[in-house]
Amino acid sequence: MPHEPQASEHEFDAALAQLEGPIRMMRNLREKISVLERRREELETIVIRERATFRDQLGRAKRVISETGGALAKTKEDTQKIHQASEEARSSSSSRDSASSRLPLRSIAFATS
Repeated sequence: MPHEPQASEHEFDAALAQLEGPIRMMRNLREKISVLERRREELETIVIRERATFRDQLGRAKRVISETGGALAKTKEDTQKIHQASEEARSSSSSRDSASSRLPLRSIAFATS
């Protein structure tokens, strides 16, 4: 019977030797999974930070667009007022010129002297 335990021990060593490769592979996979989980957490943090930054920039852009739109509307109004005043000035100037051209020649000579 003493040979029986030695044979079992030998079988155990043989089985353990066969499992060393898969055990090593499993440990490597656990390490890789751990690295990937850490990287996923890092990426989630980056995504959260980038979303917050994007929301801030979008809010600022909307404010700038709103302010610029108001300034643009005011500039457009001012331009229209200037154009209208210019047209009115031309109209009144041309009506004065046409009125003076209807005056008799003596009146023009008197007006210039």
